[in-house]
Amino acid sequence: MGVNCYSLAAILNPFNSISSINKKIMRALFLLLLVLLVQGCTAPKTTYSIAGGPRMTESEMQRAYYQTLLARQISPSIDSPLKLLAMVLPDYPQSSRRAGIQGPVGLRFVVDKEGTVKTISIAKSSSSLLGEIARNAVQQWRFEPITKSGQPVAQGFYIEFQFKLTD
Repeated sequence: MGVNCYSLAAILNPFNSISSINKKIMRALFLLLLVLLVQGCTAPKTTYSIAGGPRMTESEMQRAYYQTLLARQISPSIDSPLKLLAMVLPDYPQSSRRAGIQGPVGLRFVVDKEGTVKTISIAKSSSSLLGEIARNAVQQWRFEPITKSGQPVAQGFYIEFQFKLTD
């Protein structure tokens, strides 16, 4: 299928009926818009900092947030702080967004003696799909083994994700 040259020319030069000075301005704005659209596809990640601390990407902020929530659930008698080695965040599916499905998903899970997530149950969920997506993400989390008196121990946790539609 060939490209209609007239249509292509009309797309690339939609300013035929404008005065020559305005044409130059409009072409410059049009090119600037194209450049901005292309750069938008490869824009750098937004970074954040808290109270003068190190700058972090949004995913690093989320990781720190969830690690802090989980660390609060640890018994004070463990040997070292909880360390999350690998974390996958649940994706909010476009189909759920389009359908207006939102709300919390709460999961209970156990981190075994090797630091692997086991026995995940959905404690609450606004949607079975969102619950399964959250479960699949947490299943991939890995922790440094938790020790108590030098011995590895299993530990139970509860985590909640908020799937929320934004404007």
